[in-house]
Amino acid sequence: MNTKIIKLVLVLLLICPIFSAKSQIKLGNNVTSINASSLLELESTTKGLLFTRMTSTQMNALTGVKGLVVFNTDSNCLFNHTGTAWISLCRTGITSLNGAWVTTGNTSSGGSYLGTSNNSDLVVKTNAIERLRIDSSTGNVGIKTTNPLTTLSVYGGLSIGKCDSVALTSDNQVISVGNTSSIFFSSNTATSSQRTIILGDGLVMGQMLILINIDRDANDAMEVPDNNNTKLSGTITMNKDDTLTLMWNGLDWIQLAFTNN
Repeated sequence: MNTKIIKLVLVLLLICPIFSAKSQIKLGNNVTSINASSLLELESTTKGLLFTRMTSTQMNALTGVKGLVVFNTDSNCLFNHTGTAWISLCRTGITSLNGAWVTTGNTSSGGSYLGTSNNSDLVVKTNAIERLRIDSSTGNVGIKTTNPLTTLSVYGGLSIGKCDSVALTSDNQVISVGNTSSIFFSSNTATSSQRTIILGDGLVMGQMLILINIDRDANDAMEVPDNNNTKLSGTITMNKDDTLTLMWNGLDWIQLAFTNN
């Protein structure tokens, strides 16, 4: 018999086991055993499946078919075509994804957001423990509570910042408030019994401001006058450790509390 015919017959005999009555195909090991649900099955402990590899330019030049998968060598990631666009199947380690949020930072466009698109709370966890929750129905934010009942519910200690430190070296010293919640003062009274301060305006209605005289010298006092943009119960002299709490109403600093320590 012709040698070429014999070889052809042997090849056909070898590949016949990988075909079943339902035209299933198996490649690799154990070709006679194929999963009943698979159209194509691969089995190997030494080899893998290698997708077609191409650059982003080459990938975008393809006529996209829904379900088409390629390996993008620019992103080092598999991409799947939805029928209208390529979507990366990766979630970390690359700088640009279509529709995915990566841990290395994201370029956001109009309409993009971090959150939920249905009636489900947004939960932030660390070490698998819930730390923050935004209620989907009310928009209330809870820190260390799963049931925030107010716009902001904090269960635990609360520190108010930003904190600035100011050394008073002259009378009628102008103090810029800006984006500050508390100011610690030290006073040099070498030429005066107390230093008088003039507060700058607040940034937004409802801004809170705490003034604290941290000097430990009993003679180093400071004064906050009841004039200009302050509405106080008279001029307030603050000695060591005294605290004055104010709120900006859009025009003036309103006294909320004064603690004489």
